[in-house]
Amino acid sequence: MCRSLLVVLFASVLAGTSFSQTMDLSSGNLTVLSGTSLRFLGPIEWTISNAATVVNDGTIDLGSEARLIEAEGAPIIGSGSEHAVLEATPPYAMLEPGGLGLSISVDDGPGTVDVTRGHSRQVLHTSDLSIARWFLVSAEGQTGQDLDLELRYDPTELNGLDDADLLLFEALSDVGPWGALPSTVDVDARTVSSTDQYPWAYITAFDRNAVAGSPELNHPDGFVIHPTIVENVLWITATGLEQISTLVIFDGSGRTVQDPTPKVSGPRAQLDLSGLAPGAYFLRLNERYVLRFQKV
Repeated sequence: MCRSLLVVLFASVLAGTSFSQTMDLSSGNLTVLSGTSLRFLGPIEWTISNAATVVNDGTIDLGSEARLIEAEGAPIIGSGSEHAVLEATPPYAMLEPGGLGLSISVDDGPGTVDVTRGHSRQVLHTSDLSIARWFLVSAEGQTGQDLDLELRYDPTELNGLDDADLLLFEALSDVGPWGALPSTVDVDARTVSSTDQYPWAYITAFDRNAVAGSPELNHPDGFVIHPTIVENVLWITATGLEQISTLVIFDGSGRTVQDPTPKVSGPRAQLDLSGLAPGAYFLRLNERYVLRFQKV
């Protein structure tokens, strides 16, 4: 029988100096097994040197006070995830929860933000792979605030990608569809910056040329809709660089039933279909893309 294991580290039991309490992994290997949680309670600073290896196949929870410092070339790897909580009063700028590598800035909004980091490579609609680092940003009480973010990566996570060509992408789920965000790359600092608009979601970086050179920009897969069986809200995501300019909903007979104004947020748009009768419908985008959905 496989059982989960929880390991808790308290600041008070660690020998500490400046930051609070410190824990160093100067060499050797540490593996967090699947089903195991490693939890830090209190202001602990955990430093991982480039002579050490941490494989996380479970969960590492840094809470709201602990901080991770990874030497270049020695980021945590594995199939698991790390989690940290930001507790701050907006506005705030360039705060990095848990030292996980995602700095965020907001002018207004929730004071508590959850950040989760993982290491699996995500897949674009072109079958191109991302860097080996993704984030999920979430907060209760989101009401449409923009989120300025800066993703820091380790060179070992590029997996052959040219960091000068990186572009941030976002998705509402970890399987996509992924939409491109206008981004700025700082190769020397190993960061990619952009603004994510409500709702905050999954973030990673792909090669911008995977989109710019994609033939999918020339046929209906340039946009995707989800869910395709919808009750109230329909999301439209641009899988390339083209933005939504016109949008019409029509039924199976070709009759226009709605000419709505979507709420556009970067590569995504939101449609409220609560007033639409159940049935099969088609969505015409930019006068040339047609996608089908079912209203229930």
